[in-house]
Amino acid sequence: RHPARDAFAQRLAGAGIETRVYYPRSLGAEPALADLPRRATPHADRFCAETLALPCHAGMTESEVERVIHAARAAA
Repeated sequence: RHPARDAFAQRLAGAGIETRVYYPRSLGAEPALADLPRRATPHADRFCAETLALPCHAGMTESEVERVIHAARAAA
């Protein structure tokens, strides 16, 4: 999580680190649920606004992991 997620992701992209946003909006804000009453979900909304995924998989080498960590620290 980062309070300025999009700027953080851009800095990571500049370092060659790809990121993804898997949860762009909270469940209650999904268009498919627009007909249901919307309850305030400030924690979920903030989580969705701040969260992004970094590269992370079992096939990463130790040097790839270190590269992601270094870039994330520098971008933060």
